[in-house]
Amino acid sequence: MTLDGEGRRPTWQHMLRLARRASIDEKTARAIVDEVRTALARWPREARAVEVAPATISDIGRRLDAVAAEAELPGSAPKRPRHR
Repeated sequence: MTLDGEGRRPTWQHMLRLARRASIDEKTARAIVDEVRTALARWPREARAVEVAPATISDIGRRLDAVAAEAELPGSAPKRPRHR
């Protein structure tokens, strides 16, 4: 799968170009990114609810954070609570 031709490390700029081609303005694209961030911030709580191992929750959380950082997304991501 690629995003605006980038398959390995799509950035916000790739997402924004794709959004524009789909007639989605930047303000709406940012709102969509914020909605996804909010959903991802719930990962630890949802994972604990279905008894995912704590180490797995932490590992996946770190990976999600890394992907978001590499994508150079606009704004600041909600802080994900760290539970051990």
